Amino acid sequence: MILGWENPDAHRMAAPIPGADSDRIAALARKYGLMIAIGLDERDGEHLYDSAILVDRTGKLLWKHRKINVLPELMTPPYSEGKAEDIGVVETEYGGSRCWFARIRSAMQTSSASNEESRI
Repeated sequence: MILGWENPDAHRMAAPIPGADSDRIAALARKYGLMIAIGLDERDGEHLYDSAILVDRTGKLLWKHRKINVLPELMTPPYSEGKAEDIGVVETEYGGSRCWFARIRSAMQTSSASNEESRI
């Protein structure tokens, strides 16, 4: 279940990654042939993380990032912080980048615009 940012039910309902929620995202990526970047609440033992994942067109989980700026004053108990040393690079068909969300979004917009032009 995708709970949204700062949802107080997340402590009770979040799943591990990989797990049920990320598996559903992977199934959608496979079904529609899409690369998906999405934020998910992640439970790891007693810890709750505000995480983000990148799934390729085949449904493979390419990357998981635990956010390090969690704004603890917005939720009690707060999210656990990720570690800066866990930030990395992931290779995709669009290239690799530390800022993979922005890079993927930009590449997909360019691809979408090219597809629109080819339909005209």
